[in-house]
Amino acid sequence: MTIKRSSVEDHRAAQAAYFSRDPDRPNTAFTAKRVKQTAEERRAKDRVRSAAYRQDLDRRRRPERSVVASALLEELVTTYSLAELTSDEVGVVSRTFQNLVDRGFDRAQIEDVIRSFKSNLRNPIFE
Repeated sequence: MTIKRSSVEDHRAAQAAYFSRDPDRPNTAFTAKRVKQTAEERRAKDRVRSAAYRQDLDRRRRPERSVVASALLEELVTTYSLAELTSDEVGVVSRTFQNLVDRGFDRAQIEDVIRSFKSNLRNPIFE
């Protein structure tokens, strides 16, 4: 005696015959379906959104995060003597280094980036 295994087609037929959905059931869609956009349309909308964001920052005279980070780094590298730093400032710098190392960056590479930043720095005081 052999046992016949049911096929996928048998399961589909049973589902259609016995477990069909009621066509008059309530609409369960909570959000509208997204319209498929081309990559070009998506990039164009992203550019408009970024321009509006930057315009809002300019209007409010609010700097971007990268500007604040650059300003902090500039102050660090233009400090004539690290002995001038307070213990709180030294703590901020050391925590920043440790944060970057914890994220997987190499300490020597971090120092190299800071040296590179310092050598490329345009300081209006000295120009």
